[in-house]
Amino acid sequence: MPEYFCPNCMEFVQQNVGLCPFCGDPLNLSPSSGQLPIGTVLNSGSGNSYLFGKLLGGGGFGKTYIAKKLQDGMVVAIKEYYPTRCLPASRGSSLVLYPVSGMEDLFRKGMESFLSEASMLKAINNIPSTVHVFDVFQANGTAYMVMDYLNGKTLETCINMRVRFESEPLFRKVMPLMRDIQRMHEAGVIHRDIAPDNLLVMPDGSMKLIDFGCARAMEDGKSATVLLKPGFAPIEQYQTLGQGPFTDVYAMAASLYYCLTGVVPSPSPDRLSAVLNGSPDPLVPPSMRGVAIKPELESILMKCLGIQPQTRIQTMSEVVDAVAKLVKEEPAPPPVPPRIVRPSPQAAPPRMQPPPGVPQSQSAQQPGVPQSQFVQQPMPGVRPTPGVPASQFGQRPGMQQPQFVQPPGMPQSQGAPYRPPIPPAQQPPPARGMSSGAKAAVITLSVLLFLAVTAIVVLLVTRGG
Repeated sequence: MPEYFCPNCMEFVQQNVGLCPFCGDPLNLSPSSGQLPIGTVLNSGSGNSYLFGKLLGGGGFGKTYIAKKLQDGMVVAIKEYYPTRCLPASRGSSLVLYPVSGMEDLFRKGMESFLSEASMLKAINNIPSTVHVFDVFQANGTAYMVMDYLNGKTLETCINMRVRFESEPLFRKVMPLMRDIQRMHEAGVIHRDIAPDNLLVMPDGSMKLIDFGCARAMEDGKSATVLLKPGFAPIEQYQTLGQGPFTDVYAMAASLYYCLTGVVPSPSPDRLSAVLNGSPDPLVPPSMRGVAIKPELESILMKCLGIQPQTRIQTMSEVVDAVAKLVKEEPAPPPVPPRIVRPSPQAAPPRMQPPPGVPQSQSAQQPGVPQSQFVQQPMPGVRPTPGVPASQFGQRPGMQQPQFVQPPGMPQSQGAPYRPPIPPAQQPPPARGMSSGAKAAVITLSVLLFLAVTAIVVLLVTRGG
C-alpha cells in the first residue's frame, strides 16, 4: 500500500490527510524559490539515501532542509551549498545548479570551502556541543552536508520571545559549551561567527554551537575575511590576520551581554574610535543597564570584551576557570540520541507533485527509485505505527490521536475509515406494528359501521316516500 509522509516531522502516514496526526502541521506546503521539491530522494554514493522534507532556512550561501535517512529512519538536517549571488533566480527543472556566466570560478571556490567546512566538522564530531556531520556528498552540480537535526531555539529567538536571562543561571548554562569550544580550539578550529543566532538552546537545557560556515583552521594562513555581525565581531575581524581563540572569547562575551541586557553591544570599531579620541567607551557594564549581576562576574565579562586582543582573557578555559569560582557548574545532560522514525521498508517514499509548469518526467527522481505521487485525496483515516505511542512523535498537547475501526472481514490493506454502528442505547426506538388479531378487529368494526350507516340511510328514504 503506498504511503505518504509529513514534510515537517518526516513521519509516514497512510494518506494525505491535510494535517499530520503526529505533529499537527499541514502536509501540503508551497515550495519557496530555489528549494528542492519536497519528496526528492538523493543518494550519497556511500550506500545512504535521503528523503527531503521542508526547507528549514537559508542564507546567502546555503539552504538547510529537514530530511530522513531511508535506511534506518534517522531524522537529519541537510545543508545544500547554494550561493545565491552565483546562481540564477530559480532552480532549473532538472534541479542541477549551473552558476551564471562569469561566476563559475567563485562558485567552485565556494564549494571547496563548503567541503572544507564539512571535513572540519567531521574532525570534531566527538565534541558534544557542536553540530555533528554524518555524511558529505555531491549531487545536482553542488554539495550536501548531512548533520544532526537539532530541534532547539536560538538565543536570538528566545530574546525576541522576551525570555528573561538571569546572570548566574545563564553563565551556568554556557559553561559546558565554553569548555567544548576550548576543546574545539585545541583541535585547531576557531568559529569566528559566535552570535545569538548561532547558539541553540536545546529542549534539555543544553546549548549547541551551529553554523561553522565562517570557521577555519588556525594554521591555514589564509585571509580571515568574513561577513561580520556588528556588535559581536571583535576589532581583529575587521582586519585580515591576527585572529585566534580570543576572537571567539569576545564573540561569546558579546552574546552573553546581549542576553543579559537585551542590547546589542556597540560595534568594536565605534568603541575603538571613541577611546582613541579620548571619549568614554560606549559599551557600558550590564549593571549600568539595570542587570543584577555580581561585580566579580561582571568584571570577567567586561575583560572578555576588551577592545584590543591583548587586553582580553585569551582562552575559553581561562574564562571557565574564572567563572567556576563564582558559579557552581552543573553536569552536562547526557547526549540526546537522534530521533528515529519508521523507515517504511515496504515501499519507496512518495513524492509531492512537482512545482507548476515542471513536467513530471523532469523532476529529480533518482535512477532505480520507484516513484509515486503525493496527490490530493479525500480525508481518510491514518493508521499510527503499530506499537508506538503517539507521545513519541511530538504530538501537540491536547491533540487527540485519531482512532479508526477496521471493518470486520476487510483485509488490512483495504482498510478505510467507516462510521461504527450506533450503540443500542443511542439507537431510536423502532416503530411498533399491529398484531393479526388487532387487524381482524379493525376490519369487523369497519364492516359493522358501514352496515349501520346503510340501514339509517334506507330508513330515512322510506319515511320520506
